[in-house]
Parts: sequence; C-alpha cells; structure tokens
Amino acid sequence: MMRQVDDGKQSGCPCQRRDSRELPLFAGLRRMTDGARFATFAPLPYEGKLGEAEPLETEALSAKTRTLGSEHQASLESMDLLSVIYTRQGRLNEAEALANQGWETAARVLGPEHATTRLAQRNLGQVYKRQGKLSEAERTLREVLEISERARDATPDFVLGCAISLGETLISLGRHSDAESILRNALVRSAMSLSEMWQTSQARSVLGAALTGQQRFEEAEPLLLAGYRGLIKARHLIPPVEYSVIQDSGERVVRLFATQKLEAKIEEWKTRVRQDAEGLEKQ
Repeated sequence: MMRQVDDGKQSGCPCQRRDSRELPLFAGLRRMTDGARFATFAPLPYEGKLGEAEPLETEALSAKTRTLGSEHQASLESMDLLSVIYTRQGRLNEAEALANQGWETAARVLGPEHATTRLAQRNLGQVYKRQGKLSEAERTLREVLEISERARDATPDFVLGCAISLGETLISLGRHSDAESILRNALVRSAMSLSEMWQTSQARSVLGAALTGQQRFEEAEPLLLAGYRGLIKARHLIPPVEYSVIQDSGERVVRLFATQKLEAKIEEWKTRVRQDAEGLEKQ
C-alpha cells in the first residue's frame, strides 16, 4: 500500500491527508522486504538529494518490476519518480522516454483518470515544457488539468500545480490572455482550501506575469509583489527541490519593472532577490 502523508507536515493544512504520490517530487525510496512488500525510508528527492536518490530509486524500480511486474501500480509509481529525478538532473531525453512509457502503461492498465496516471501525465507535460516542446506540453497539461478538475480524489494543490504549469507554458507561447483565464479560474477554485499555501502565491506570481505580457502593469504589480512575498513567507513549507519557484517569482518582479524602464526599482529588486536567494542557500 502507498504510505499516507500528513498534509499538516507537508503543506501546512492539518485538515487533509493525501497519497504521497501526489506530493511535489515526494519520492519515498522503497526497499524490498518480505517478497512484494516495500518500506518507504527516506524522501531524498523531495529534499533535493538527487544524486543519492537516483541509484536507490533505480534499484527499487528493478526490484518491483522483477517481483510485481512492469504494469503493477507500484512499478509505475517508481517509474514516474525516476523520471522526475532525471528531469531535475537535466537528463530530459531519458526523463521523457520513461515518463511517456509510464503514462501510456498507466492509462492502459489503470485508466486515464487514475491518480497514478494523472501524476505521470502531469510530469510528462513538465518534461515537455523544460524541453521547449511547448505544443506537446500544452496539450498534455491541459488534458490532465481537465481530468483532475473532475476527479474527486485529486488534491487541490495538485490541480493548482497543473494550472500553474499550463499557465507558464501558455506564457512561453505568447498566449498571455489564455494563461490569465486558466490561472484566474484555478485561483477561484482553490480559494477555500489553499488560501494559505505556497502554491497559491506561486499562482498569483504567474498570473502577474500573464498580465505583464499584456502590458497591464497596474494590475500585474500587486499580484507579482504578493506572490513573491507570499513565497518568502511560506519558504519553510516549500521543499528544497522547489526553491527555484521563489527565484522565478522574484525575476518576474524584476521583468515587470524592466518592461517599464524603472531603473531604481530594477536595482532594488535585483538586490532583494539576490539576498533572499543567498539566505535560502544558508538554510
């Protein structure tokens, strides 16, 4: 069985519990014990320890495939975790191949709306986004977002994360209005359950970028500032492997002021973002 993780520890919301496979990059490394039983013993990728995680997750995938078969849910989950590790290591071709294999198999065996399938599809979309395959990323992320919005067991932060990834992809495609619509809808849907979570601040920041792209600077600025400050305030809730969302948010503020050629603001925020980044490195 998949280990349950207390949201109170991982997301700051004590009112829910969720499956560990929907945590951002939560890769509990599994050890073979008593035949087909696996024990989670360390969330190394979640902590950003990718070099340590990769050989252990590779071994876990091999053991599960050998014992349970390549189409078993546990094997598919390990396949997905390993593809995420490859993505974070910059091994994008390997990540794409593994993520695609895992998603196609999960969709066939478990069904397209199963939680394991949704996670694999989202991660495949994120690989495409990092590769610059933006059309493929948009198609994949839009589909998993629509499926997740219908699914009763999809956690609110997972759904919001899908919307954020799709919004970022649309911004990269220059479709800022489409990104705005996706992000506004996602923020409204998540308002009740995620108002104090770091993903909400990230969504506000990306929405601000969508407005910046439309030269709606007066609307963009408060969202960008609130998004960045919210991420800084919630930094203790953000897994180390996701700290780049803070840097990205700060850079969006700088771009806003650069677009308007506000030199004093540009220098102020470059300094602030650099100092905050140095502070995170010391943690």
